[in-house]
Amino acid sequence: MIQNLGRTVNKPTSIIIEECFENNVNNWEEVDTDKEFAKIQGGRYVMENRDDWSWKYYDINVSINKHQNFIIEAKIKIEDIREIGQFGIIWGFDKKHAILNRFTISSDLKRFSIIQFEKDHRRIYHRFTEKLDHAVQKIENELTIIKNKKYLFFKINKQIVYICHEAHFHQGGPRIGFYVEPGVKISSSFLTVQSYKN
Repeated sequence: MIQNLGRTVNKPTSIIIEECFENNVNNWEEVDTDKEFAKIQGGRYVMENRDDWSWKYYDINVSINKHQNFIIEAKIKIEDIREIGQFGIIWGFDKKHAILNRFTISSDLKRFSIIQFEKDHRRIYHRFTEKLDHAVQKIENELTIIKNKKYLFFKINKQIVYICHEAHFHQGGPRIGFYVEPGVKISSSFLTVQSYKN
């Protein structure tokens, strides 16, 4: 039943954004300091958290609201690891990013986490973490979030890893992006957001 539910959303009706990082027409942040690096180069968006303490995020505004069914997909590759940390997708927040949602993998590829959290992680509203199955451990991983009616489906490399009710996650704004913890360098070759009707 779970697998069937995950396959019911295979006919998107509208592509909201399809990003292949061939240029920066969508105005992704580009920065190069002692604390962080982010740049589009060679068809990839490269992001490195050089800080010792703070997580970094790189986001854009996407026209999606809490009433829409949607599919978010991103391909993310580990480029370098200085410290073990999390990386992945964040979504459903505004510019103040007081409350965010994240779907992340640990850089040692041993665990994944799905969390609704307050800025600076002062408060966690919803948290699920689990060991990664050997079948989904790859240097480049595809993360997918599907909102189907009242439920959210989370996939890693096409495999469903978690399902929960939408009430557990905040949809406080139209922003979406990438999350990187200290000591981790990643790149993405693809990000797409699509809406669909049942």
